[in-house]
Amino acid sequence: MEYEEFVMTVRRDINCLSGDRNLKRNALVRLDGIVKGGNISDEVLCRLFVEELHRPLFRLFGDASEKCRELSLSMTRRFIDVVPLESLANLLPLLLSALLGRFRPLPFPEQSEELRLESLQLLGVLFDLCTVRLAPFAGDIVDAISKALSDTCPDAKKECCKLVKKVVSCCEADRVGCACAPLVASLLANARHQHWKVRWATVDCLGPLLAIEPVMLDQMDEAFPQLNILQSDRATAVRSSVAECVERWLLEGLRFRAPLVLTFDDDLGLAGFDKLEHRLVLLLLSSVADDEVQVATQALGGLERVAISKQDARLKRRRLEVEKARAAATAAAALKGNPEEIIDDTGEAEIVVDLPAAFDYDQVKSLLTPPFLPGPSILATALVELSLPVILPQVLGNLIQWTTEIRGSAARLLRVILVLANERITPFLDQVLVHLYKASADDDLVVARGVLGCAEILGAMVDSGLLLRLVGQHLGLDVDGGVVCTRSHGVEEVWHESRVGRATTRTVQDTSANVKAFAATSSENRKLVLRVLAHLVPGAALQPCDVSTLTRFLEEGAQTDDLLPSVLTNVQAILERGGGNFCSQ
Repeated sequence: MEYEEFVMTVRRDINCLSGDRNLKRNALVRLDGIVKGGNISDEVLCRLFVEELHRPLFRLFGDASEKCRELSLSMTRRFIDVVPLESLANLLPLLLSALLGRFRPLPFPEQSEELRLESLQLLGVLFDLCTVRLAPFAGDIVDAISKALSDTCPDAKKECCKLVKKVVSCCEADRVGCACAPLVASLLANARHQHWKVRWATVDCLGPLLAIEPVMLDQMDEAFPQLNILQSDRATAVRSSVAECVERWLLEGLRFRAPLVLTFDDDLGLAGFDKLEHRLVLLLLSSVADDEVQVATQALGGLERVAISKQDARLKRRRLEVEKARAAATAAAALKGNPEEIIDDTGEAEIVVDLPAAFDYDQVKSLLTPPFLPGPSILATALVELSLPVILPQVLGNLIQWTTEIRGSAARLLRVILVLANERITPFLDQVLVHLYKASADDDLVVARGVLGCAEILGAMVDSGLLLRLVGQHLGLDVDGGVVCTRSHGVEEVWHESRVGRATTRTVQDTSANVKAFAATSSENRKLVLRVLAHLVPGAALQPCDVSTLTRFLEEGAQTDDLLPSVLTNVQAILERGGGNFCSQ
């Protein structure tokens, strides 16, 4: 059938699309039947849509009759499958204006959940067909999706998350970055949804969205609190997705270029991705500390991959620094007129960065649990070591937080950090020990066992002589004999606690100075130190001289009746650790 003859048969129905309500509905039903019938060629249908039907159908998206709106959407969906891409691109401004108008304003003009979902699905089909041709409309689309995310329908929320991934893949980073703030806010609100599939879809689309450089640098700070909550999500799939996303952000961020104009927003003097790196590493370490072995193993694998990328980034940065220094030296020599001082680059040596010494994890294999079998790599240790000054105070502070969940998570995370850092934890040994003393008296047995497990790991990782010297100072004793009590703060003074009945009041402030001045002057404080010491000993590589030092500590403690049970526990730990080798001692 020729196109002109076909149009004559449907002309009356086309004209009725702007008439009475019943006429419109009946005309749409007849036209829909013709389109569905399959008796008309695609060429004829394409020409009909482009020349005659697209304007009436787009106008009917906002019709008062729900049936008309439903039929117009379904017919448009079938027509765009047969329309050539060039023709469809010309219709995009009209189509997007009509489509986005159904869910962009608030409250939604489209009152039907099913039709709002169908509108979102139609937008997804447009992305599949037009891809980069939708880039000029990125701002409007992103704003509409951010509004549509407030829909109460879970399926609509999940469809919006799919659309976010398509926007990221089809549109330029700068276009998305300029309009992403409301979108990120809406997604973070959805991350608290009661359905785990909605939370999973939200995290899944946040991965590619926040991997865009301008979006990450501007919006990641807003995402950190919600990401911390999601790491304790009851759904394993959500926690696994968080670990995957954090790995992606770290890998992408390490490839960002250094900012040309430095703006320092904090006391550490960090700019660009450097401001976010340590916090992202902490998130990934928290995933390594997950209760599920599957999630922990996945996160540790991601940490290893990030460590390799970090090493490459450090080498690249070091190479640029060397080249810059050589160029400056060469320019200075040329300016002075001393050509013999110009540096010759022909024999350039290999650029290297310092790495920690290899640690023999086979010696502490009995203390390791999955996913640390076998032990982590040197590069993973180097990555954690670089972040320790920033992340360790936060982890130690969480060991003594008010809620049991936070304290338990902090104990698991500290164990992971101790395993990864191994002997590189030594510069922070003083504050680690003092926090272990305090946390070992936790009212929750699970938290207390986790803290004492950290003490076992610490004893195996750090030099026993240094460890005993610090413990001796905390007890007010000297490893060479005698009493040295130059410190003045006990546990209560370090954290400024006061207890009245069952109520404990703590003044929140920086405790680093008080930690350095810690001394177990009271019987209760000494019990805490000896309790931790009993768990430091089993994993430590004790020498005969170390046993002698321990014996002097315990003899001093045995003079107080209240400390006798703690002294006995330590004696048993020494005997179990040394067997018959230390009996004479």
